[in-house]
Amino acid sequence: MRPIRTGDQSAALRVTALRQRRGQTGSGGARRDVYRADYAKRAAFPPSPPFLGVPRRFSARRMKKRILVVEDEEKLRRVIELHLASMGFDVDKAATAEEGLKIVDRADLVLTDFKLPNMDGLQLLGLIRRQNAQVPVVMMTAFGSVETAVESMKAGATDFPLKPFSLDHLMQVIP
Repeated sequence: MRPIRTGDQSAALRVTALRQRRGQTGSGGARRDVYRADYAKRAAFPPSPPFLGVPRRFSARRMKKRILVVEDEEKLRRVIELHLASMGFDVDKAATAEEGLKIVDRADLVLTDFKLPNMDGLQLLGLIRRQNAQVPVVMMTAFGSVETAVESMKAGATDFPLKPFSLDHLMQVIP
């Protein structure tokens, strides 16, 4: 142990005085009193319920969000469905725009491909807007350009992720 220098002596005395004021020295009885007072404060102001600190989509008291996935590629549709279901969403799926239009009314979010058989994503977006103007639509595509992205956003799409995308990126896109 090194010897205490004069400058350190005053610091040591200040620390000792501070500990004594807090009840951190002596037999331990004073320390127990400090802990009792702290416990009484915590009991008077209990913490908020645990579900208040949890993100909205994972809250036990909130209904599950229903997502409609309109994708013509079966494998990608299945992967997206499994991932969204594992994250706590209810998932409806459709292979064509016509199938998706039949069940779009019960969806809270529509995740659709830009290139679909018999109809493109912009036409589908226009028809969705006529049926249900409030539902957010995320348009995904492998054939992205600035023009198509601008057209989709002007038509009312909330986002325009390019394929291939990571499932983490997909979760950031979903509001």
